[in-house]
Amino acid sequence: THVCKYKNNKNMKKLLLLVASSLMLTATTTNAQSVKAYKNGNATDYTASSLKQGDLSTVDSIVATGTWTNQDIENLSSSFTTGMFSDNTNLKNADFSNAVFTANSLSSLFYHCKALKSVVLPNTVKTDGISLGSAFSMCVELESIKNLDKLQNITNMYCAFQYCKKISSITLPNVTNNNEVSFQSTFSECNSLLNIDNLDKFTNITCISSMFYDCHMLKSATFSNVVNSNEMDAYCTFYWCDSLKTLTNFEKFTGITSMVYSFYGCKKINEILNLENIPFDEKAIEEISRMAQGG
Repeated sequence: THVCKYKNNKNMKKLLLLVASSLMLTATTTNAQSVKAYKNGNATDYTASSLKQGDLSTVDSIVATGTWTNQDIENLSSSFTTGMFSDNTNLKNADFSNAVFTANSLSSLFYHCKALKSVVLPNTVKTDGISLGSAFSMCVELESIKNLDKLQNITNMYCAFQYCKKISSITLPNVTNNNEVSFQSTFSECNSLLNIDNLDKFTNITCISSMFYDCHMLKSATFSNVVNSNEMDAYCTFYWCDSLKTLTNFEKFTGITSMVYSFYGCKKINEILNLENIPFDEKAIEEISRMAQGG
């Protein structure tokens, strides 16, 4: 009886070890940063840590799961192209809906992915702040970004959507953002952009130069109603926004140092902007009016 009891204890220990190993494997699998990459209907599995330059340069779609750190995002970004200045002309769709971001930077994630049409960002973001610097820059075919509003603590918007020529609407997070955030060239050359939701939630913008450069379809823009005294250059901010009809709270920027070409080509500038509220002398106001006529 004693021997049998010993054997049973030994078997129980083995069983417990197997259960523990299984649980650890499940946890690892759940949290692993994995990518299922599709090419012509055929799928290949990768882990973020194994991705190298150019690994995903020929795939047409990806589905990402697991928890993604800064290093994982960097690996993924470099895997899309074969070199620093090369284009990706194959990737069309990226789905992160079942992933979790702990990374605080998505900078240049899809930079030069020129065939990209649709991106679904995670439903869950666990980070104190996140940079979108050049994240979608040069995505000339991009039409849809879902869950962008889940990135509730953005710290940088520099060139985030530059040359996204086909995107018509962008919805930013609907929560107040008091971070110092640069919007330099953020929507530059977004020729189809009609509106931006929740731009007014950003109370501490530090740069607006070329922010809406060549946004021909843009009809309105609303900034925060909080006074912004940050010293900044407004060079080419609304250059050739010739459809612009409504501009709200622009006068809250009280630290603007230059407005060269700010409203060049904005034919209705005298109707949409109360120039009396802009902190510039008469000569500067005359220059703005002249530039608005493309002169």
